[in-house]
Amino acid sequence: PTSNLQTKSLKTYQDVPLRQFMELGIPVTINSDNMTVSNTNVPLELKHMVETFSLTKKEIKGLFLTSINHAFIEEKDKEKLRKQLDLKIDEFDERLIKR
Repeated sequence: PTSNLQTKSLKTYQDVPLRQFMELGIPVTINSDNMTVSNTNVPLELKHMVETFSLTKKEIKGLFLTSINHAFIEEKDKEKLRKQLDLKIDEFDERLIKR
């Protein structure tokens, strides 16, 4: 989302259609376009979206699952990532993510 602000395609993080897409069932992921140009990374982009849209841990897990499910990797690797996600999701900073 940060690169969208930098290129002026969006004015604020609130203009990102994340919530609308999620409600419509459109697969959504959080990414960093060009970390060196935009001076950002995926955790920071996720933080912006969590703070802007008050995403719950369940919603964040859903975003991660969408990323895994749409990755161009073998199914066995996706399954490993899903298991890791199940083990790690509770380690998220509770001050950042509301239950």
